[in-house]
Amino acid sequence: MLRLSFLFSASLLVVGSAAARAQEPVLDDEPAPETEVPEADFFELERRVLTPQGIELEPKDEPLVIVEQSSVAAPEIVEEQLPRQPGTHGVLELNAGATLGSELGEAGGALVGFGGKPVGFPWRFYFIGEVGQAHVRDAGFVAGGEYATDRRYWNVAAGLRIYIPVWGPVRIFGDATLGGAYVASSLARPDVSPRAAGDWYILGAVAAGVQIRVLHQLAFGLRAKLLLTDDGLSELRETLGIASAVPAMVTLGLTWHI
Repeated sequence: MLRLSFLFSASLLVVGSAAARAQEPVLDDEPAPETEVPEADFFELERRVLTPQGIELEPKDEPLVIVEQSSVAAPEIVEEQLPRQPGTHGVLELNAGATLGSELGEAGGALVGFGGKPVGFPWRFYFIGEVGQAHVRDAGFVAGGEYATDRRYWNVAAGLRIYIPVWGPVRIFGDATLGGAYVASSLARPDVSPRAAGDWYILGAVAAGVQIRVLHQLAFGLRAKLLLTDDGLSELRETLGIASAVPAMVTLGLTWHI
């Protein structure tokens, strides 16, 4: 009987000890494996670049540069513009000089014009009107003796002037006019009595020159001009063998641009 009681008590002790051990947490003596974290390079950062269409581009190996944008707007640079000179649409010109021949004679005139420069085109066009006078004198020898001729021209004409810029203030110009001229001519020879004639004739004139515009409204120039007309003694001179040169003149001009 005592032996059975001892065996029963021992069985209960074993069962209780096993139950207590089942409730205790299981401790693992081996440490859990550590997760390896790759070392990050402080200077190299991986970037993902997306285009506006959402396409991912390959990352670049170049270092990432962070630009800080300032909220203060940069001051706007305004270029100072000089006031433009007003355009000119008129010319007033005075000319004075000499005619060319075996002997020099005086020449001069006045010219007015109105026009300007078309938009986008560098040339200037003026409708002009001109009055002038020229004195042409020639002397020489032909078969039969010495001779002397004298021709005076008072003319009025209208036409066109064209200015063409060359460089800076330098411009060249050309004139073409049509009008009338009163021509008084005379001829003297030892074997012929003096002859004289005077009348109005149709006149054509061409001229060309160069101008330097020293101020916005003032220019100086040099001009050469030919008068294409007739006179009352031209046939007589031809009969006597006397050359009748085309009246030519060279003048200096002062031009106001208004």
